[in-house]
Amino acid sequence: MFDNLSRHAVTIRADARLDASVLAQVVSRLADAGVTTISLATLPRPAINERTE
Repeated sequence: MFDNLSRHAVTIRADARLDASVLAQVVSRLADAGVTTISLATLPRPAINERTE
């Protein structure tokens, strides 16, 4: 799944809706592939459009 990543740092960009178990699986697979630096950059939550009447 992840080839030749052992020399790369990986940044995962995700918003707060990302399920923690999915994130754990991704991090585990990256670590298994030899990635030694994994960063998580959280994105702001999408704005909720409110109607004004």
